[in-house]
Amino acid sequence: MKKLLGKEARIVMDSNMYITNAYAVKAWNEYGAMTVTHSLELTKDEIKDLNDKIDRSVVNVEREMVIYTRPIVMLSAGCLKKTKDMCNKKSELLRLKDKYNEKY
Repeated sequence: MKKLLGKEARIVMDSNMYITNAYAVKAWNEYGAMTVTHSLELTKDEIKDLNDKIDRSVVNVEREMVIYTRPIVMLSAGCLKKTKDMCNKKSELLRLKDKYNEKY
């Protein structure tokens, strides 16, 4: 990747790249990534375990972690209301509500 982007390119893999294990970190590092961001799905214990594995490996990569976010849950080109026979053929923003009444 660095060959395509140039010597000065700083490649950072964000949380959408699903960095969930040391193999992924090593692979992205071999492609030129200098920084990886842990996947949003990881628990505290999984992040600690992954960091320990990275520390024990020969991969020299910086790590980032998203502390707080309200991620996009889903994008759809289709009509979500159609499954409930409620499609009105209008483009609109729909929000999901979790068990704590938080809207996304």
